[in-house]
Amino acid sequence: MTTAPLHDELEYLTRRYHLYRRRYQVPAPPEIDRLERNIRRRRIQLAHLHDEISRLERHAATLAAEIAGYRKGLVALLEDFIDRTARAHGEHWSPTPVIGYRLWRVEHGMLHGAWTVWDHPAHEAVCPTPNDEDVPHLAGTCSGYGYGCGIYAAKSPHELADVHLTEDADDFVIGAVALSGKVVEHEHGYRASHARVTAVVVVSAGRRVATSDPRAVAEFFDDPLGADLDEAWEPVDGDLVAIGRWLETQGGQRWTSENDGE
Repeated sequence: MTTAPLHDELEYLTRRYHLYRRRYQVPAPPEIDRLERNIRRRRIQLAHLHDEISRLERHAATLAAEIAGYRKGLVALLEDFIDRTARAHGEHWSPTPVIGYRLWRVEHGMLHGAWTVWDHPAHEAVCPTPNDEDVPHLAGTCSGYGYGCGIYAAKSPHELADVHLTEDADDFVIGAVALSGKVVEHEHGYRASHARVTAVVVVSAGRRVATSDPRAVAEFFDDPLGADLDEAWEPVDGDLVAIGRWLETQGGQRWTSENDGE
């Protein structure tokens, strides 16, 4: 035996109920009359609610579309504001490398920059203050040296050599670095959040050899005293000017705020 759904059974019983009332002129019991009125009222309320829900859903869809449009507009405005502000203060977020130049010295079997040891061609800047986000900082108050935190690199290998080397210098390492991430431009150089050495020239005991081979560069930074400076290395003849010219041929085009976006 199958049982009919409750609403079907109720409709069937309701029809028979009204049929018997008409046939025998029987008054409606108050409790049945009350329940029927309650059902009718709530059906009307439910229909109104469904209409209201449909209206609210349409309104919600309209609001969601408007919010999506406003978000796109806000993204464009924020990007424009950040870009204009960064440019006004010499800051540049570089998706492509900015070429700069650095010096190192070999001490105790390791390559030393101005402040830290470089045991790998890739380097990431840190700030000496607890605020280590968005390095390098623009304020310049986070360090007692120069313009503040960041990896420093000169715009020109010739200017770098003129300032930090003598003409007869015979024990140094100079190289090209690809700066990326946040890059702040200054008059003669840059500060960056990330750097990777792309080419080096080693000058030691009258010998001048150079390489831009990534594996040879990595081996040299890992062990500057034990690295093989013959395979994948080439001699560089001439003075500091010749060394600078060689590095410029390996590094690529120098970036400045004037040629950004060309």
